[in-house]
Amino acid sequence: MPEITEDEWIDHFPFPIQKLFVYRLGNYTLIEDERNRASGNKNFAEKKFIYKTSQYNLSNQVVADEGTLNSLDSRQYKLADYASAIWLLPYFE
Repeated sequence: MPEITEDEWIDHFPFPIQKLFVYRLGNYTLIEDERNRASGNKNFAEKKFIYKTSQYNLSNQVVADEGTLNSLDSRQYKLADYASAIWLLPYFE
């Protein structure tokens, strides 16, 4: 979901909750500068097409069919699993 939304995004992320989701981990991806600029405020289908051309697996393997609350949550859980497998932090009491 872009910071500035178009109509398609408003259908799934009404204005009152947009700020709660736009900066969540599940809404981020690694992508090259030129592809990021090209995706801009486009709808999810257009962004997904651009992401598929990325050299980064994290971006070119976006699997959701729609940009919805559920797909953002699913992606967030998946990224959290990746992070916890990569960065093992010591236990602090």
